[in-house]
Amino acid sequence: MRIIRKLPALVLILACAPVAAAPGGIESVLISRTGDTADVEIRFVCANRLLSKPPSAPGVRTDVKLARVEPCAGSQDAVNDATRPPGRELAALAEVAYTASGGPSAALGLRFDREVVVTVSQSGDLRSLRVQVKVPPGPAPGAAAEAAAPLAAATVGRQGLSPEQVARAEERARLAAQPRAAPAPPAADFVVNLRSTTDQVTVGAEAAGIAQRGQVIYVADLEVDDQVWHRLRLGFFPTEAAAHAAFLALRARFPDAWVTRASPAERLAAGPGATAAAPGQAAAATAAGRGAGTLTDAQAAELLAQARSAIVDQDYPRAIDQATRLLGAAPRAETPEAREILGLARERKGEAAQAAAEYRRYLADYPEGDGAIRVQQRLAALTTARDQPRESIRGKGAAAADNDWEVYGGISQFYRRDSINFGGEQGSIDQSAVYSDAEVVARYSGERFDFGSRATLGYVYDMSSGDYTPGSQARFYNLYVDLADRNLGISTRLGRQTLRDQGVLGRFDGALVSWQWAPSYRLNLVAGLPVYSPDQSIESDRTFYGMSVDVLQLMDMFDVNVFFNIQDVDGVNDREAVGAEIRYFGKNKSLVTLVDYDFGYSELNSIVAQGNWTFGNRMTVNGRVDWRNNPYLTTETALIGQEATSIQGLLLTYTEGEIRQLALDRSGSMQSFALGVARPISERFQISADVTASQYDATPSSGGVRETPDSGTLVYSYLSLIGTSLMREGDVSILGLRYSDGGPSKSAAVFLDTRYPISRSLRLNPKLLVSRREYTTGDSTDWLVRPGLRALYRVARHFQVDVEGGAEIGAHDTPSDSNSSTGYYLYLGYSADF
Repeated sequence: MRIIRKLPALVLILACAPVAAAPGGIESVLISRTGDTADVEIRFVCANRLLSKPPSAPGVRTDVKLARVEPCAGSQDAVNDATRPPGRELAALAEVAYTASGGPSAALGLRFDREVVVTVSQSGDLRSLRVQVKVPPGPAPGAAAEAAAPLAAATVGRQGLSPEQVARAEERARLAAQPRAAPAPPAADFVVNLRSTTDQVTVGAEAAGIAQRGQVIYVADLEVDDQVWHRLRLGFFPTEAAAHAAFLALRARFPDAWVTRASPAERLAAGPGATAAAPGQAAAATAAGRGAGTLTDAQAAELLAQARSAIVDQDYPRAIDQATRLLGAAPRAETPEAREILGLARERKGEAAQAAAEYRRYLADYPEGDGAIRVQQRLAALTTARDQPRESIRGKGAAAADNDWEVYGGISQFYRRDSINFGGEQGSIDQSAVYSDAEVVARYSGERFDFGSRATLGYVYDMSSGDYTPGSQARFYNLYVDLADRNLGISTRLGRQTLRDQGVLGRFDGALVSWQWAPSYRLNLVAGLPVYSPDQSIESDRTFYGMSVDVLQLMDMFDVNVFFNIQDVDGVNDREAVGAEIRYFGKNKSLVTLVDYDFGYSELNSIVAQGNWTFGNRMTVNGRVDWRNNPYLTTETALIGQEATSIQGLLLTYTEGEIRQLALDRSGSMQSFALGVARPISERFQISADVTASQYDATPSSGGVRETPDSGTLVYSYLSLIGTSLMREGDVSILGLRYSDGGPSKSAAVFLDTRYPISRSLRLNPKLLVSRREYTTGDSTDWLVRPGLRALYRVARHFQVDVEGGAEIGAHDTPSDSNSSTGYYLYLGYSADF
């Protein structure tokens, strides 16, 4: 009955809707575009330092390495988070995925629906990355990929298909059911591409002793990126086997030769001598080719296995050789995969034209093959990259008008339930709530002024029973407007926003004004009211103001931010800080240092240094030294353990000097040192190991608050193996071991976290954690087993359903007793973007 009475409130909640991010995962993705360049701002739940930048070459996937640099909630758990953000079409973006093992190492993967050029950078805010995407013109190749796989509709049904796709599928079925006439003899269009060069080619000298009766040697030109390639070719053969026999005979003289098919226009342009080989000669060539390529089933299977192994080992010449040998034999079950491997090996070797020819040959021969969609996507990526931008026929004014306003956003709503039963008199914990979030982003680009706004709002509807429930809450994560004057180089942001540099400690209500007075210099002024929780309304008890200067490419080596910040609370100085962040990024190494000094307290609040080095064997070593006050030293720290809830309340009992001493007593020192190593061990596997040692100093007893002892040295270590595309293209699996030793306990855990794409629409994410904790005092042991399964189903292009459930089975054993606990959790909902 309680649920029925609350249904009207649930209906109201549906009108708005959290982007409830996984711990340590992606918080939000904002996308805008000017011309053919899109800007993607990716914000994380926890701080992540960029360790590696992607290559500048075009591609359909970009992967960057990250390091999680702060112990926020859940940051030491394995994370496998993915999102399809609103407005992604502006950047040709298909998906953003964040993957992390149970330690500092993490990775961000960006998947695009066409080949793009990507640059990734990071500002002083370690919770965000800026990705610039150079998008080629033309529509996404998704429709072509679907048309190349007519069996897809029969496999997954009509759900998710457009009316046009359903009509095409029905038309193909109707044609397939009709009686077919005897096929016409195939055209003699197979050729051997002997050589490709940008230099001029003369046929006379090259043709000596090559072209036989009925054959012709000719030059076919191809323009790629304003560069003309001259291709010397021998043709024409009625079958691929006949062309392959000629290829084998000429391979010693032309080591880069390959077999392909010529277009009808190319055959016509080759001249009147371009006729097929005489029937007798063609038959002899075919026989010779088959004789040279006769394989047993065992030999064919061995060649295919060797080709697969060569791709994994990145030995592309060997993969080409093995696949070519297999394709030289009569067609068999292994032929389609050999054709795909041959195209893939040539693509990864940098032979784009040859790879495209192999992919087209595959689609012509096996339009309904298992790999047709995959091959079509690779072909589309190759051909799109060679398309040159075209001038708009409507003129610049019309094009600009189309891009003046951009409005997009999303909504999500999730129900979360957690229940743990400890048994006996210990009782149970039950939580039940509906989380609703909505986000709207609007941007306008004018000739001089740019305007932007962002609203990220949420509501938590608490449905828990009991006396100690958090209650329902409205949340305001972001609510601001931006205005920029490109002529003056001045930009302003006003409203609720978040900064984690310039001496600002996080979210605040206020204004940020920046002046880019030179290409490498920027002055920032900031002022406002600090906000410690998104459910907090505007409060004037706390105020702050500050300034900072950004200097880019100082001495062509460093980016520097120097800041000054003053903060007051209830009329008392809360924080007076100066500091700097210095970032050095070399070709294969980086170093970032941050210093924050409170001159009001004469205390060093924090000093952090983090660096990484990537070696030629792709091994990455990263380290971090972190010394800071914990919690961060402010006057409000004095409220810890006190009955008073404000500094004004404390002033009724203590003097301002005594309050400042209480703040010093409650803020202890923490030292942390970390070292990590990550290295790919093959194309699909990466291994990483991390060790962190930390210590929390003791704090004294004062103001009625008891002392806290020194923690001693706490050691945390992680070892993880990350595999990608093991069973299917795009899957990710993390197998990890975690061990900690320090304080009153030791613990060890093993976890498995996988993401497996069942289809384009459905992805499963099974996970399992098994841990054991041993307490040094009391001789007791805790066991915990936590299995879980998450399913993400994309109902339509902009709508996704997310369901996750799991169990928790625990046991607490002592020499005299044993208790068990059981629990479960359920997380289900939807997200939609527009």
